[in-house]
Amino acid sequence: MGECVFCDIASGKKDALILYSDEFIISIMDHRPINKGHVLVTPKKHYRDIFEVPADILCKATEVTRRVSIAINSTYHPMGLNIIENNGTDAGQTVFHFHIHLIPRYDSKYNTELAKVAWHRKVISPEELKKTRDEILKNMNIP
Repeated sequence: MGECVFCDIASGKKDALILYSDEFIISIMDHRPINKGHVLVTPKKHYRDIFEVPADILCKATEVTRRVSIAINSTYHPMGLNIIENNGTDAGQTVFHFHIHLIPRYDSKYNTELAKVAWHRKVISPEELKKTRDEILKNMNIP
């Protein structure tokens, strides 16, 4: 695995401003925040991305994300809040330990580059949409 900043923080080898910690999850202040109140939520155990995180740990991370989001909202009253999680280099992941960004937004005119994520939506036929859905359903593993 090599060096991992989040593993080092979780084990106490590296300092961070901890907002929340339990047996499985840690939440820290981002040391290079996009905006005031930018927080990270991550499992203490190393998982590269969402494809490796067990469902129970993902649920715990989601619970902490909600709790911290409510606290950010109550504290700073932002105009909005991004909850972002990247998987893979092409999706913008730079630290390969699953983590969730909570980024408060204070300017409705998109004051940062991250807020300018392009959403190039496509118009497709209902038939193509159904075909795509059916292809995904084959791999859902839902009883």
